[in-house]
Amino acid sequence: MKLLFDQNLNFRLCNTLRDTFPNSSQVRLLGMDEASDTKIWEYALLHDYHIVT
Repeated sequence: MKLLFDQNLNFRLCNTLRDTFPNSSQVRLLGMDEASDTKIWEYALLHDYHIVT
């Protein structure tokens, strides 16, 4: 399972949880910090992420 952390959560969570949830990311790391919620949801769906807020 890949997690996508929203911009309010620290990007360091990706490193902290990488053994349990490899390939997870954070909205800012993907350059989507200005994206609408809808765009983030669409991206998550397309790339098999589960959003964590």
